[in-house]
Amino acid sequence: MTPLLDHSILEPNQSRVESIISTADEFAKYARAHPKRSREDDEDENSNAGGTELFIPNNPWDEDSDVGDDSNSDDDPSLMVMQYNPNQIRSKIRAFINSGEMKVGEFQRAIDVSAHSYTNFMKTKGVMGGSGSDTYPCAHRFFVKRERKGLKIPRKTSKTVKTAKDGKGKDLKAVAEELDVSMITLDGEESLAVPVYDTCDDIRTKINAHLRKPGVTMAGFGRVINETYRKNDPESKPVHGIQNFLEKSGPRAGATSKTFYGSYVYFEKLRLKHNKKKSEKRLEMEDRYGYKGFETDYDNRQRFIIPTSMVACEDSYGTKHVVRV
Repeated sequence: MTPLLDHSILEPNQSRVESIISTADEFAKYARAHPKRSREDDEDENSNAGGTELFIPNNPWDEDSDVGDDSNSDDDPSLMVMQYNPNQIRSKIRAFINSGEMKVGEFQRAIDVSAHSYTNFMKTKGVMGGSGSDTYPCAHRFFVKRERKGLKIPRKTSKTVKTAKDGKGKDLKAVAEELDVSMITLDGEESLAVPVYDTCDDIRTKINAHLRKPGVTMAGFGRVINETYRKNDPESKPVHGIQNFLEKSGPRAGATSKTFYGSYVYFEKLRLKHNKKKSEKRLEMEDRYGYKGFETDYDNRQRFIIPTSMVACEDSYGTKHVVRV
């Protein structure tokens, strides 16, 4: 039967083994004679001693130690593990900016990216769209670090809004009254035939600005613009495609959606309620599209048959042009 331990292996190193055993025995005796002291005891002793204070660094494996805790350092490799896809990061950015925590420029500086990189990333569509952009990992790291600190994206909880005119606060009821357009009816509204004089990009800009106002939510805004359709169809369901519309880019991208037409009607009512003048672009749109307005029966996916020697392009007003190549 083969022995469990061949003592002949230990014989050449017998003296070393005995030395290790002896050292271990001495350490055990020392530990029994000197019980573990708390850090407070060491600090008290050092403070009462007349000699030089001995600094003993914290053990990084101690539960109470903060040494070695670099989980929020930019050098921490775990921050580069992507927990969220680019589309989720875009949603987090929009929610963060809309909360008023930072302005767009401040956020760009906080994550150290250029305005060009940020703009291109935010305009990209699709779950993995923009995965190669510098903004994606930088913004991802920003939000993961906040989450590790227990910081959530703040919501709009302010009950007052300061006005630049008189510096006084207005409660949410007053703000809601300013945004209420239920008493205004546009020509052609009941038959969904109000002529449109804004592009899809113009409406996206207005919606994003509107959602930053106190008390305004995307769900609430969906119910408001749905009132346009309820006048034509009382059984009309609430508009749910606002986020999808906001993620598009282009003068005609989303032109056939309920969000586009319903939002235009609402903002036109709001302009009339506050007696705001038409912008230069608005006047140019009226000149280009006449009494019928901007087409809402087709969008940027419309196909045209043109000669192979020609190419179609679109300007910022949504007008198609065919030029020779």
